[in-house]
Amino acid sequence: MHTGLKNGPAHDSFVLREAGFEQIGSYTFAYEHCWTVASILGYLYSTSFCSKNVLGGGVSDFEQELGEVLLAHDPNGVFPETMQFGYTLGRKPAKE
Repeated sequence: MHTGLKNGPAHDSFVLREAGFEQIGSYTFAYEHCWTVASILGYLYSTSFCSKNVLGGGVSDFEQELGEVLLAHDPNGVFPETMQFGYTLGRKPAKE
């Protein structure tokens, strides 16, 4: 049986069940994170689509424009985000 799902707790549970695991459970939790202009830039530079190599000579302009746009949104420069995380566990039955 195929669930049609490709990720997420339901898919993970399905894969573990198909592999013979028991007592499967998925659990989620939230973490409140506050981004700043500097941390957003650091995150973007760590990606393949917005690295300093990709931006080339436009790095300074990018930093300035992003800073202006973000600070226009919140002059305090603090951007909270509730991050959601989760995991799925299962137990392999003991061999008889």
